[in-house]
Amino acid sequence: MRWLLKILLLASLAVILPFAVLPIARAEPPVAQADQLDEMDLIERVSELQDQFDDERISQRDAAEQALIKLGPRALDHLDDPSDDMPLDKTERLARVRAKLETLAGRAASQASIVTLKGNLSVEESLKQIKSQTANDVAIGADASADAGKPTIAWQGKPIPFWSAITRIRQEAGLTIDPYAADATKLRLIPADPATTAFVKQNPAVEATTDMFHVQVTRVDAAKNLTHSNLDHVSLTLLIRWEPRLRPISLKLPASSVKANTSNEHPVTVLNPQSVLATMIQPQIPEVQLTIPFKPVPRDVDQIESLTATIDATLPGRTETFRFRRVGKLPPGKKITRAGATVTMEGIDKNEDLFGITLSLEFDEELNALESHQAWVFDNPIHLEDAQKKISTPLTYESVRQDNNRVAVTYYFADDPGERTLVYQTPAAILQIQSTVRMKNIPLP
Repeated sequence: MRWLLKILLLASLAVILPFAVLPIARAEPPVAQADQLDEMDLIERVSELQDQFDDERISQRDAAEQALIKLGPRALDHLDDPSDDMPLDKTERLARVRAKLETLAGRAASQASIVTLKGNLSVEESLKQIKSQTANDVAIGADASADAGKPTIAWQGKPIPFWSAITRIRQEAGLTIDPYAADATKLRLIPADPATTAFVKQNPAVEATTDMFHVQVTRVDAAKNLTHSNLDHVSLTLLIRWEPRLRPISLKLPASSVKANTSNEHPVTVLNPQSVLATMIQPQIPEVQLTIPFKPVPRDVDQIESLTATIDATLPGRTETFRFRRVGKLPPGKKITRAGATVTMEGIDKNEDLFGITLSLEFDEELNALESHQAWVFDNPIHLEDAQKKISTPLTYESVRQDNNRVAVTYYFADDPGERTLVYQTPAAILQIQSTVRMKNIPLP
């Protein structure tokens, strides 16, 4: 059995590998017992436990259900789909396991990654361990000299957030984040410019970490309007980065959440408390900038002593795979639900030499993740797969309709769907989290 599973896995990986670089692929922090198993061992273990659902003894079926849950969210990829010939008890148990693991996956996706480093480690080794523990792709930049990864850092073996570890490495090794790494799934560190290093020693960076975000003040400007004095203002520009494993759909900062005080405890007021600060997230750029405008501050005030603000983030949950077997034979309206997402095969139309398959994606909650300006959904991987695992990708697609929580897309294939399986991947849940950032000693111009 074991050798057969390994052969099947290797064959599957050979087919699916071209899709691994698509933007939708998302890494997750390692979770639970599945951390200790490689992929082939995990597949075999999940298969064994699912077979145990057929045991005549209830105690054995109960034990298998709990063991599957303990494997953690990675087991989700290998759970059987319900079928008409499956016993009701097995169907119900698989549904309970899936629901529990989906909850755990959502929880993991909405929390900061934690790392534990111990002993004297080089920068290079520290980054390797951070990558292994968090699934965040971090390393020294390819163009950096070999010496960049050699400085040694003494770690105490205490659990710390991902961004706290990265900040310490940057500060102690004289490194900075490469803004031109050209891939949102990776974070690369490079030696800081000597002039910048000298400046930072005299003017420490104003930065903070909060949950899965790193926030830094990059600019403070004072503006005087010579025609409308009520538009005079002081503005703070925040650079917000997130862990490379994440793909935020949107980030917003309600002006009403901003609280700031000067050194003499005089409050600093935002220019428009009813506004919501937001900006488009570019798929290949793992950061955004938001500017907070304040009413003018007296010229004798030299700094904002404290500032707090709340980041409202919309994040995709775990990516699920939806399989429509013999899609060409299915009646329109066939639905598959995973977590909070439902994918519906709405029908197939032949358009000259192409076959148009229309899929709709709908989420249980209206979180505005599918608003017209949110294009992430069109990056969801999709392909047809025949019995020999040969795949066919769509030549093009067109959006049929789109609103706040539902989108329909027609994908055009050159091959007849017929007996093939349609494979579609998408985040099966949309998460909304709030993260409070606290900063101190922000200098004013």
